[in-house]
Amino acid sequence: MWLVAKLAGQDPAIAKLAFYEFGGFLNERLITCVAHPGFTVIALWGLQRGGIRLVFGIAGAMILHFLANFPIFLMNIDFGGLGKPTWSAILMVWLICWGVGSALLLGVMHAGIERIVHLMMTAKVKCPECGELYRQPLLGGNFGVWRYEPCSACRKWHWISLKDIQ
Repeated sequence: MWLVAKLAGQDPAIAKLAFYEFGGFLNERLITCVAHPGFTVIALWGLQRGGIRLVFGIAGAMILHFLANFPIFLMNIDFGGLGKPTWSAILMVWLICWGVGSALLLGVMHAGIERIVHLMMTAKVKCPECGELYRQPLLGGNFGVWRYEPCSACRKWHWISLKDIQ
């Protein structure tokens, strides 16, 4: 965050921006809140297993952290002469990929790959309106632990939570 604040502080035009124009910064901070636990879980994995795995865990966490931040450096030196707008887009896609990857890593480290794949492929949801069990559709809106989706039995859209998953 200090690097981002330093870079933003070097541009006096930023002081004139309205709060809602900092959406990119807010997104980056939210992704950071998921990515850093992802780095930490790699180090903890090594710590739990000990021996040479401790070295691999800590080194792996450090390498992942470096790789996540390296495009920021590339953007600041305008590597390849792509320009700031292009680098901003590349960086946003890069950070979103890191956020999604870190969330998946945390899920796998918590529940195991078999459980995650099982939930993704076979999870059934009990409709809060008609009570029927149905497979979750791809179409739906995710909002934290809540999801807005249609029931395949009654065709009504409704909110479901983790308690509705069977």
